[in-house]
Amino acid sequence: MRLLMVQHGGDYRETVRRFAAGGRETYYAQRYTVEALAKIGQEIGEAGILCCVTDEPYNERLENGVRAIGVGDRHHQEINRSKIFRLIEEYDPSHLIFLFPDRLLLKWAIKQNRRVMGLFTDSSPQPGVKNQ
Repeated sequence: MRLLMVQHGGDYRETVRRFAAGGRETYYAQRYTVEALAKIGQEIGEAGILCCVTDEPYNERLENGVRAIGVGDRHHQEINRSKIFRLIEEYDPSHLIFLFPDRLLLKWAIKQNRRVMGLFTDSSPQPGVKNQ
Protein backbone atom coordinates (compact mmCIF):
# COMPACT_ATOMS: atom_id res chain seq x y z
CA MET A 1 0.00 0.00 0.00
CA ARG A 2 1.30 3.46 -0.91
CA LEU A 3 -0.41 6.44 0.68
CA LEU A 4 0.13 9.95 -0.62
CA MET A 5 -1.18 12.97 1.25
CA VAL A 6 -1.50 16.18 -0.77
CA GLN A 7 -1.39 19.48 1.07
CA HIS A 8 -1.47 23.03 -0.23
CA GLY A 9 1.10 24.80 1.93
CA GLY A 10 3.44 23.85 4.70
CA ASP A 11 6.72 22.22 3.82
CA TYR A 12 6.91 18.76 5.45
CA ARG A 13 10.58 18.32 4.49
CA GLU A 14 11.53 21.61 6.13
CA THR A 15 9.61 20.65 9.26
CA VAL A 16 11.31 17.24 9.56
CA ARG A 17 14.71 18.92 9.15
CA ARG A 18 13.86 21.59 11.72
CA PHE A 19 12.82 18.96 14.27
CA ALA A 20 15.99 16.92 13.60
CA ALA A 21 18.03 20.05 14.34
CA GLY A 22 16.24 20.53 17.66
CA GLY A 23 13.76 23.12 16.38
CA ARG A 24 10.34 23.80 17.80
CA GLU A 25 6.80 23.34 16.55
CA THR A 26 5.23 26.25 14.69
CA TYR A 27 1.73 25.09 15.63
CA TYR A 28 0.20 22.83 18.27
CA ALA A 29 0.77 19.08 17.70
CA GLN A 30 2.93 19.62 14.60
CA ARG A 31 5.50 17.11 15.86
CA TYR A 32 2.70 14.59 16.44
CA THR A 33 1.43 14.93 12.85
CA VAL A 34 4.95 14.53 11.42
CA GLU A 35 5.59 11.44 13.52
CA ALA A 36 2.13 9.99 12.82
CA LEU A 37 2.69 10.03 9.05
CA ALA A 38 6.03 8.25 9.48
CA LYS A 39 4.41 5.62 11.69
CA ILE A 40 1.56 5.10 9.22
CA GLY A 41 4.13 4.57 6.47
CA GLN A 42 5.90 1.90 8.50
CA GLU A 43 2.63 0.10 9.18
CA ILE A 44 1.17 0.11 5.65
CA GLY A 45 4.26 -0.09 3.45
CA GLU A 46 4.99 3.47 2.39
CA ALA A 47 3.69 6.98 2.96
CA GLY A 48 4.45 10.18 1.16
CA ILE A 49 3.38 13.78 1.26
CA LEU A 50 3.17 16.16 -1.66
CA CYS A 51 3.40 19.85 -0.76
CA CYS A 52 1.99 22.05 -3.54
CA VAL A 53 3.74 25.26 -2.47
CA THR A 54 7.42 24.97 -1.56
CA ASP A 55 10.47 27.15 -2.17
CA GLU A 56 11.95 24.63 -4.59
CA PRO A 57 10.94 21.37 -6.25
CA TYR A 58 12.22 18.16 -4.63
CA ASN A 59 11.44 14.48 -4.33
CA GLU A 60 13.29 12.59 -1.61
CA ARG A 61 12.90 9.97 1.04
CA LEU A 62 13.46 11.57 4.43
CA GLU A 63 15.26 10.08 7.40
CA ASN A 64 11.89 9.21 8.99
CA GLY A 65 11.01 7.06 5.94
CA VAL A 66 8.41 9.40 4.43
CA ARG A 67 8.70 10.33 0.75
CA ALA A 68 8.52 14.14 0.59
CA ILE A 69 7.62 15.77 -2.71
CA GLY A 70 7.71 19.54 -3.16
CA VAL A 71 6.16 21.10 -6.25
CA GLY A 72 7.96 24.45 -5.86
CA ASP A 73 6.01 27.37 -7.32
CA ARG A 74 5.89 29.43 -4.11
CA HIS A 75 5.98 32.62 -6.19
CA HIS A 76 3.10 31.76 -8.53
CA GLN A 77 -0.46 32.95 -8.08
CA GLU A 78 -2.04 29.54 -8.65
CA ILE A 79 -0.98 25.97 -7.98
CA ASN A 80 0.27 24.14 -11.05
CA ARG A 81 -2.16 21.24 -11.37
CA SER A 82 -0.38 19.69 -14.36
CA LYS A 83 2.80 19.39 -12.25
CA ILE A 84 0.79 17.98 -9.37
CA PHE A 85 -0.89 15.40 -11.64
CA ARG A 86 2.52 14.36 -13.05
CA LEU A 87 4.09 14.04 -9.58
CA ILE A 88 1.17 11.97 -8.29
CA GLU A 89 1.41 9.68 -11.33
CA GLU A 90 5.17 9.27 -10.78
CA TYR A 91 4.67 8.33 -7.13
CA ASP A 92 1.85 5.98 -8.15
CA PRO A 93 -0.02 5.84 -4.83
CA SER A 94 -2.66 3.26 -4.11
CA HIS A 95 -4.46 5.78 -1.87
CA LEU A 96 -4.66 9.58 -1.94
CA ILE A 97 -5.71 11.96 0.81
CA PHE A 98 -6.27 15.59 -0.15
CA LEU A 99 -5.85 17.97 2.78
CA PHE A 100 -7.40 20.96 1.04
CA PRO A 101 -10.49 21.25 -1.13
CA ASP A 102 -9.79 21.42 -4.83
CA ARG A 103 -12.54 20.06 -7.04
CA LEU A 104 -10.29 19.68 -10.12
CA LEU A 105 -7.69 17.62 -8.24
CA LEU A 106 -10.40 15.40 -6.76
CA LYS A 107 -12.10 14.88 -10.13
CA TRP A 108 -8.76 14.02 -11.75
CA ALA A 109 -7.92 11.48 -9.04
CA ILE A 110 -11.32 9.81 -9.37
CA LYS A 111 -10.93 9.60 -13.17
CA GLN A 112 -7.56 7.93 -12.59
CA ASN A 113 -9.33 5.25 -10.52
CA ARG A 114 -7.38 6.21 -7.41
CA ARG A 115 -8.79 5.54 -3.98
CA VAL A 116 -9.23 9.09 -2.77
CA MET A 117 -10.40 10.82 0.37
CA GLY A 118 -10.73 14.45 1.34
CA LEU A 119 -9.63 15.31 4.85
CA PHE A 120 -9.89 19.06 4.65
CA THR A 121 -7.69 20.27 7.46
CA ASP A 122 -7.75 23.67 5.80
CA SER A 123 -11.09 24.32 4.19
CA SER A 124 -10.79 28.08 3.86
CA PRO A 125 -10.12 29.44 0.38
CA GLN A 126 -6.42 29.53 -0.37
CA PRO A 127 -4.84 32.46 -2.20
CA GLY A 128 -4.25 31.36 -5.77
CA VAL A 129 -6.44 28.26 -5.56
CA LYS A 130 -9.45 28.51 -7.78
CA ASN A 131 -11.94 25.69 -7.26
CA GLN A 132 -13.56 25.65 -10.65
